[in-house]
Amino acid sequence: EQHQRGRNLSTVGGKLVNLVVPIRFADHASRKMIFKKEIDILFNAVNGHEKLAPTGSIRDVFAYSSYGKLIIESTVVDWITLSNTESFYAGGKSGLSEAFSDGLKEA
Repeated sequence: EQHQRGRNLSTVGGKLVNLVVPIRFADHASRKMIFKKEIDILFNAVNGHEKLAPTGSIRDVFAYSSYGKLIIESTVVDWITLSNTESFYAGGKSGLSEAFSDGLKEA
């Protein structure tokens, strides 16, 4: 392991399996959301996508940053609509509230 500026840095490599759960608040249910397939492209496209990820996908960023040692494979599930509004889950704290944690559990 390497230590730099008080941070504990270790060599990372291999494959990281990631679950992507897109959530929307009850008061956003009528909004047009991007399709699950488009989210999958944002996370998994190799060498990006001309329109959706022209500078690379999440997978590309981690592969590049790790010099090809870390590959992220994301599974994207369908959108989950939570039972309450955005302001309820934010609790006046921009998402740092206990209610937001409850919303994540709900999803």
